[in-house]
Amino acid sequence: MKVLTALVLVASTQFQPVAHAAGERRYFLASNTDTDESSLRIVYNSDEVKQAARDLCKGKTQLWIWPDSGPVTCNKIVSEPGSTGSVLLKLTSGFKPTKVTSVVSNQPFPSQHWSLRSPTAAEQEIAEGLSQLKAADRKMLNKTGSVQVLVVAQNEREFLVLPYRRVKTEIEGEYSDVLRYKIFLKDGTHWKGLYESDKAPQFFGDLDGDGVPEVKRTPYCDGTCEYYDSFYPRNKLILGWNVHE
Repeated sequence: MKVLTALVLVASTQFQPVAHAAGERRYFLASNTDTDESSLRIVYNSDEVKQAARDLCKGKTQLWIWPDSGPVTCNKIVSEPGSTGSVLLKLTSGFKPTKVTSVVSNQPFPSQHWSLRSPTAAEQEIAEGLSQLKAADRKMLNKTGSVQVLVVAQNEREFLVLPYRRVKTEIEGEYSDVLRYKIFLKDGTHWKGLYESDKAPQFFGDLDGDGVPEVKRTPYCDGTCEYYDSFYPRNKLILGWNVHE
């Protein structure tokens, strides 16, 4: 039996006003594993979030769904007696989610102004100096794509992403060596460590409008877990959910 739990499902964050969209920007998470075409299941963890999800269909609200194109229109709420933890929305005919999970907003997503590139020879050397990997793992640093540079147009910021260290992590009652990655911010001639994650960071998209993409994190768990973290200027969980088997 799968149990769906939503964590920090709706984030109240600071945004620049959007001229053609009234009200507060809200983010929701949707699970698309058991929905028909033209439907979207919003998951929630509180009565407040549940009501906010139901309010999305008032007045046939337009919704933007990442990574699918938008907007789409919410036509009605589908009644599901006995259902808990989610609200099923019926959308514009023809909409079909392309991902198992989606991030949903009641306003257009911020414009994206960031990119990833390979490191220069000098940046590769810096990455090798910053990494704490032992000799047996150093070859990871030279693997294509293992070291990347995240370039943010806003404020012309650059971040160095690299395999950083191995740590013992308990997974399903057993300890395993997990390779962790770290993101560093270029600060003048120095590199400041900001954020560590199991697995290589998966940059999702800029949700809070600061120009820096959030990280989609999928940690080990007894099912499926997804979290969306902001790592700059501070570490902050924006959205999260898990499905326990």
